[in-house]
Amino acid sequence: MGRLVFKTLLKRSSFPLTAPHPAGWREHRMIKEGCIQIFHQPKTKKRAFVGMNLKKFFTIVISLSALLYVGACAYLYFCQDQLIFHPKYDWKATPESIGLKYSEVSFQAQDGTHLSGWFVPSAPERAVILFCHGNSNNISFELGPLKVFHELGFSMFFFDYRGYGHSEGHPSEKGMAMDAEAALNYLLTEKKIPMERIIIQGRSLGGGVAIPLAVRYTPCALLVDSTFRSLRELAAAKYPIMPINLILRTRFENLHKISKLKCPVLITHSRQDRVIPFFHGLTLFEAAPEPKTFLEISGPHDNTGYPESQARYAKGVKDFLELYAPLRVNPV
Repeated sequence: MGRLVFKTLLKRSSFPLTAPHPAGWREHRMIKEGCIQIFHQPKTKKRAFVGMNLKKFFTIVISLSALLYVGACAYLYFCQDQLIFHPKYDWKATPESIGLKYSEVSFQAQDGTHLSGWFVPSAPERAVILFCHGNSNNISFELGPLKVFHELGFSMFFFDYRGYGHSEGHPSEKGMAMDAEAALNYLLTEKKIPMERIIIQGRSLGGGVAIPLAVRYTPCALLVDSTFRSLRELAAAKYPIMPINLILRTRFENLHKISKLKCPVLITHSRQDRVIPFFHGLTLFEAAPEPKTFLEISGPHDNTGYPESQARYAKGVKDFLELYAPLRVNPV
């Protein structure tokens, strides 16, 4: 009744009367010429509130993304050794399992780290191959190449880097370089094998160990199987949004070092290699000085050339080494 009286008193007036709307809108009533016009308009405060919420939401998202990015960079920096090196400590087999005699060898690196390896003799002996394996497993997983080279008349010295197999310590680029040098010194001093009858071989990451060793000591020849141009470059391709140049300590810059070689080199790679793309091997070959040979094989990175193209690999290695490591009986 009171509402009707109030409306009658305002009948000749023309000014807004507002009342709250249940849905949160303001209901504006305009009394004009005896009729009531009703329209709704959103609250300005509500709009400002929504805008503030969106701004806060995006700020939180950006902050969390930045925090996750910094955390990922810190993880790569502090855990890079665990991401790069995957050692196994137990031997799954020995050369005897494929019918070859061998002797287990113990020696020390320059920093006193105790290392282990196998010396597998061949008679007659054309030369001795010092084998640097990859980043995974240990020497007991490399019986494939052992059999190939033994059949070609080469003695072989397999050794485990620090932290691999029965060797002490923890792997690192600097430590692995010391380990390879200690293995070479063992052949020179204990086995009395001259440098001109030693062939250095590196497979996968082992190429990053073998190449600088061959640059420093100039062996009879160098064999590089399925090796990358640079670990930094390989990591940058795998983690494209990470500042690899800033956080990677282990680099293995093979492309820069291989140009300083003074010995013949055979570079082997497979087009089916999905771990280290084929162009890495080609670029290393282009950068290496003469004399050099490139051998294309087939098969994936794991056990590249064994057994998918073992016959082709064996023939390519044999043809290369007949030029630079001819058969010569080891003097008694």
